[in-house]
Amino acid sequence: MATGKHPRLGPLPVTGTSNDGVLPLDLLYDILLRLPAKPLCRFRAVCTSWRSLLCHRDFIAAHRRCHSSQRIAVGICGHGQVPCLVILDMESGRVVKRVSTSNHRRSHKMRAVIPHRAVGVLGMDMRLSLMDFATGAISVLPDHAPPRDYTTVSYTVGRAAPAGEYKVLAIATILKERRHVCKILTLGGGGQRRWRGTGSPPCRVISPPVPSYNRQTTVVEGVAYFLVFWSCFWYNPELDTAEHDWIMAFSFDTEAWRPDPIQGPTGCFGIGLGGLDGHLVACHDDRKTCVELWYLVDPDQALWSMLHQIVMPYHGLPTSSLRQPEHFEKPLAIMDDGRILVWMRVPTALGSGGVLVTVLRVYEPRTRDFTDGTRVTNCHDMGVHTWSMLYFGRGDDTK
Repeated sequence: MATGKHPRLGPLPVTGTSNDGVLPLDLLYDILLRLPAKPLCRFRAVCTSWRSLLCHRDFIAAHRRCHSSQRIAVGICGHGQVPCLVILDMESGRVVKRVSTSNHRRSHKMRAVIPHRAVGVLGMDMRLSLMDFATGAISVLPDHAPPRDYTTVSYTVGRAAPAGEYKVLAIATILKERRHVCKILTLGGGGQRRWRGTGSPPCRVISPPVPSYNRQTTVVEGVAYFLVFWSCFWYNPELDTAEHDWIMAFSFDTEAWRPDPIQGPTGCFGIGLGGLDGHLVACHDDRKTCVELWYLVDPDQALWSMLHQIVMPYHGLPTSSLRQPEHFEKPLAIMDDGRILVWMRVPTALGSGGVLVTVLRVYEPRTRDFTDGTRVTNCHDMGVHTWSMLYFGRGDDTK
């Protein structure tokens, strides 16, 4: 394929006749670089030469540098040995790609999965695997050898803020001894590909073994947050109160637990946890009109600020067999125009008998309107990742 040349970027992966001489190649290249990824995916159908350009690794890499904040939503569907990932467009909530593991063997080599593209998947043997949402490759993590008589094991994947290393925190719960045993594993290169012991939290945290509709934990800016198990405080029985929740924090940077729990918003009991714009968010559903989003301002002073209210249109209506209530799971992102992306579970249809499916809801705070995307069945976890949609539809594995 013949190439032109850009004064700053060097050779251009586009044929000399691709623009029919209407525009200079470097100008055409600059114009395409400025456009969002979504229309560029459609432009691949214009002609063969445009597809070659818009699928070229060098162009996609240059586009990512110009649009570093572009994001996608990734949902995990299915449990056990054959999980499936769904990639959704955050603007519309529509499914743009499904990534299956059927063509990939489970590898015990961690380099099979790129850490920043990793999604944690729990197998039937309670071993955690990392699945690459771009390629579908699966890497099985080393067995962390939980203690005898453990009840459950949960895993949380996070990134240390300063160093940028990706790590996995394993929490084994020994219920009869009323304690946790925690270990941590660093992903990627280096010589620390072994589980290392780390301190245990001073009180019992909610750590479900399978990340199904998990509102009790989230990771924000290198810190993992867990709701404290309110009925059994190991730290201080005097903290057992129904006026608010308590939250424990674990730093992936220092690999240590915060010594004291963080008090949740006053008057908000039964909250869920999420992260928005680098802040821990407590989600309080009043079950009447709306869900309140409280931002943590100062953990030491237990200072929270309620910045958003998401109106729930079916709250307050009588629940019947014909209309099951909607469930607010987590806020996922604040869009550039101020709209809020929310992970919801909604009924499949009237008369569905209580069957709920996942949907991405784009909520407009100014008008209190919302738009729902594609309904995805059997989806038990949803997250947002920084990635370009241009990598999908190239016809080969992404590197």
